[in-house]
This record gives sequence, C-alpha cells and structure tokens, in this order.
Amino acid sequence: MPFIDEILKYRTLAIIGMEKNTGKTECFNYILDQIHQRNKTQNSSIQLAVTSIGIDGERIDQVTQTDKPEIRLEKGTIFVTSESFYRSKRLTSQILDLSDRKTTMGRLVMAQVEHPGEVILSGPNTTQWLSEMVEALEQYKVDLTIVDGALSRKSSASPAVADALILTTGAAVSPYMPELVQKTKFVLNLIHLPVYKPNTKRLLKQYLNSIETGLYAITDEGKAVDLQIPSTLLIEKYKERLYEHGTTFYIPGVITDQILKIFTLQKEIKNTRLIVRDFTRFFCTPFCFYEFIKSGGKVALLHQTRLIALCVNPTSPAGYNLDSRTLCETLEKELQVPVYDIKQN
Repeated sequence: MPFIDEILKYRTLAIIGMEKNTGKTECFNYILDQIHQRNKTQNSSIQLAVTSIGIDGERIDQVTQTDKPEIRLEKGTIFVTSESFYRSKRLTSQILDLSDRKTTMGRLVMAQVEHPGEVILSGPNTTQWLSEMVEALEQYKVDLTIVDGALSRKSSASPAVADALILTTGAAVSPYMPELVQKTKFVLNLIHLPVYKPNTKRLLKQYLNSIETGLYAITDEGKAVDLQIPSTLLIEKYKERLYEHGTTFYIPGVITDQILKIFTLQKEIKNTRLIVRDFTRFFCTPFCFYEFIKSGGKVALLHQTRLIALCVNPTSPAGYNLDSRTLCETLEKELQVPVYDIKQN
C-alpha cells in the first residue's frame, strides 16, 4: 500500500481512531507486518519501536465486549509498556530500561523482542512523558516509532510526539454515511488549521509549549501574560479581565463548547485569535466551533501534524455494514486525502 513508503519518511507516527472499532489496531498490525516483510524480502533493516498512551491491545474491548485484534510484534521490535502488562506478555524479550516514574499500571518497561508474540501496550500517561520516551529511544537507533492512540487518548497524536498521523474512521462513528463524512471532515479541518507563527523570537513558542494549564494573553510585543484564571472552565467568572492585554490568547488545555461560546459573545470577537497546542485539544461540537469562526474568531495551532492517510472500517460492532468501495470513494472525494480499507486493499 502506497502510504507505507510515505510513513518511512518520518521518525514518528501516531495512529489514532475517531472511535473504538474503527480499525485502528488492524491498521497498526498491518503497518508492523508490512515493515517486517520489507525487512525480510528487501534486505532492509528498519528498526521499529512501539508504544501507546493508556491501555491498548486488549483481547476484549472493554466498552463493547467484542473481540479485538491483538498487537503482534516481531523479533527485534522495541516496545514500551507497563510492568503489569509486561508480565502478561506472550512473547520473550530483553529489558533495555525501566522508568523511575510510575503509571497506575506500574513503571514503564522498555524492551526488545527476542521471539515474536503478542503484548498489551500501556505507555506514558502524558504527552510530555511520551515525548521524552521517544527521545530516549533514539539511543537504540530507532528509525520509526509508532504511537498507538484512541479518541480518549488523542494526546498520543500530539505533534510534540508524532511527525505524522494516520486517522481511522468508519461505521462505528456513524452508520449513516453523510454523517460519518461530516464528522470525519470536522476532525480533518482541525488537523489542517494554520500554524501559529509569532513575529517574535522562537523562545515564545518554546515557553508556550512548556505551559500545561491556565489561560494566557499574547501581547503585541510577543509576551505571554498569565491572566490568573485558575481554569478555562472559570472563564465566565473572570471574563472582565479577558482583553486587558490584547486579543490573542493561548489555551494549553482543552477547547470546549463553553469556551468558544464565551469568546463568541464578546464584542471583540472579530479581533480574537485563539492559539491551541494542537488539534487533539478540541473537545467541542462542530456547531460551536463554526459559530466562533463565522463570528470572526480565528484559531491557530502551536504544533501541526502531517496527515498521511485515512483508514476505514465499514463495519460496526452493532452490526451495521457500509459498502467499502463507496465509503472510500466518498471520503476521498469529499476530504481530498488518500483513503484505504486495510482488509479490502
């Protein structure tokens, strides 16, 4: 499949599903298998590493109670998972490193597969930690790190970690094709939002990247001013101080309907610009987002990810089946991105 060649141009890849059961794990396994076959048949030596934010690779989906494809790793692959799931792995491996920090599932184990098999991935629980983990893998001459993500863990696709992205969608998002297309299109519109380019030194972007919470105004001089609003959930209470330092704001946390509605109602809306860390921070409805834009508001991303392809699963756990060819052709026409059904292709 053509996007394998495209993937290998990057150092890190995130695979993220819009919903559970959209074929993310199938896509993950397909990519792993294709690169493994390339190493065998083309005398390549691509060193792979894999991890996840949160728990993945479960044998039974914990929400729908349906069977899930397991993540299978071949000899030589480096993986990162928690102590708890490392003990339950169904492969043999050599431990390379053990973290000092802990997740709820224990410390993180970095290991290399000696004999192939299956493992549950449960990696760092923050984007910052995941970014540090990816950097740590460089000492093992890793060519490509693949991060497994899902809707509830969208931060795994953060550009602070991944250079490139594959998004999965399908009948689990909606069994009604027009609605499925519109929901997917909204996510792609967020991915393709413009990048924030401050007129000042790069130090401002570095400083903004280090901020995890709060709400900051960006002055015309390029300074970030903490508005001393404890949480973006409290904007309504402190809205009188919003525009004291200008009309450009940096929000490191999530973007909700409530936040967008408050800004949309301000008289300065036509000059308002929101800077958001990356597309994974949006937890708002398309209606509120587009109302903000139609009212004159602007949005830019601190970091942007390159979307390589869209993969689809035309079947949902509830038993709905969409025609694969029609789905792929419709999405490709509407979204202008490569679309694949892994099982059909």
